[in-house]
Order: sequence, then C-alpha cells, then structure tokens
Amino acid sequence: MKNVRKGIVAIGFVFFCLVSKADYLKATIILVDGKTRSGLVDSDLSDVLMFKVSENADVERIKSSTIKSVSIQMGSALSKFCYLKVYEGLSQKRVSRDAIWLKVVEKGAATLFMHSSAQGSSSKEFIEYYACREGEPAAKLIGQVSAINENQIFWTKAPLYFEDYPKLAAKIVSKKYTS
Repeated sequence: MKNVRKGIVAIGFVFFCLVSKADYLKATIILVDGKTRSGLVDSDLSDVLMFKVSENADVERIKSSTIKSVSIQMGSALSKFCYLKVYEGLSQKRVSRDAIWLKVVEKGAATLFMHSSAQGSSSKEFIEYYACREGEPAAKLIGQVSAINENQIFWTKAPLYFEDYPKLAAKIVSKKYTS
C-alpha cells in the first residue's frame, strides 16, 4: 500500500512538471524607464512576465506594469505586444483600471492593436481591434469580430475614432475599407 501511494505521488509530480513547464520564447523587453532586456519569456503574457536571461538561468518575475512593450520571436515571425489601458464600455469614455496585452498589427499615426479573448466560460473566441495615437491615455475599441456579431462594432466605432480623417471614416461607412 505504501509503495502504491509513493507511485501515485511520483506520477502526480511528473505530470505536474510536464503540465507546468512554460513555453519560453526568444524576446526583447522594453521597460517603461527605457531600459532593454533580451532573453526568453514565457509565451503566456499576464500581469507578471516570466523572464530568463538564458535557457538555464533562473526565472525572474517582471511586473507587466513596468514594461512598455515586448517583442517575441514566434517561429519565423516577430510579434510586438504593448501593455496598455483601454477605454471600456460602448460609450468608450471610461479608462480601464488595469492594462492588457495588445498585439501590434500596424504601427502608424494611430497604431492598430489586436486582442484575443474568450468571454466567460464560453469557448467562443472574440478578436478585438483597438487604435491608439501617441500620447492618448488608452486605446479605443474600434472593432470586435466573433461568430455572433460579425463587424457591427467596427462599423459603429471606427468612423467615430477617425473623425479627424474624414476620407478614411467615409471609406469605412461605405464599406470600402473593412476590418
């Protein structure tokens, strides 16, 4: 009986080690203070980034609030993520208390970001698109794509965000430019 218990504990420990092993990818972190760190990061971006200077180095926990951006090598592609606050609700007037990781889709006068999420216990994934200009306090939701809603939010929000660029707003309204 004692050996069976030891066997179960050993199997449980091995299973835990296999399941909890993080997937570390090559990355460059730019901190809010302007310093840069290069090494490996856990591919699961959360409130705390797990960072290692090399494969065999100890894991260092870096609070995401101290990070401006992280560029991660994902296969042959380099993906950049920024930790930003976003405007909440349909009115887009209240800034979120906490920031979220947004993937940079296109950098420009207004940078386009993307965020993937599942709502509640649902297995349906939502892809949200945000835009933010340099100096703005938070990114604004300009589109959300899901099986339920298609592009309704994009048609509503994008023209409002680009009011100062009437040609682009007109293209969006006339559906010549889509998400």
